[in-house]
Amino acid sequence: TPTDPTEPTPTDSAIPEFTERPPLERDVPGMGDPGDPPEGFPTGVEIEGPDFTAAEPVGCCDIDFALPHEEGAIAVFLRGPIFPLAAEGVPMALVDDHHWLVTVCMPLDYADRYHYAVVLESEFENGPTVTVRRYNVLAPVEVITSLDTDNWFDAEGIASCDDIDPDTHASVPDPD
Repeated sequence: TPTDPTEPTPTDSAIPEFTERPPLERDVPGMGDPGDPPEGFPTGVEIEGPDFTAAEPVGCCDIDFALPHEEGAIAVFLRGPIFPLAAEGVPMALVDDHHWLVTVCMPLDYADRYHYAVVLESEFENGPTVTVRRYNVLAPVEVITSLDTDNWFDAEGIASCDDIDPDTHASVPDPD
């Protein structure tokens, strides 16, 4: 016999009706009191909570970085292992076909190495570019191995931008 589709079937009546669901509660490892700041929370951010104030932000100074131009260079990036020089680095500008220059706001607590990634044009038509690692011989240098030398930015003992010699990382040899 045909059944009326609006009439409940025995199977339909077995499905319970959910009118309200209980809240889902989970115990997440490492989750503390909601007033506690998360681990590794960035400095300089004000958080209202029980007995917590984030550390003061670290200042930075505009520092010029320079590298002499070499034949075949089509781009240069200032790179380092940590912010603000990490990842792809900071692109530099060619000045008077003589040297590459960029100004970067370096944190007062940056104490690490840096280098220049120089992109050279291919020797072959439509060939791939080559990126080589360079350092400025007139800036502070750190020799890592006989094949790996970087420049060094040392902020130790620096309390303000006035403590940094502006020519330290921007000196390049005079053009021939």
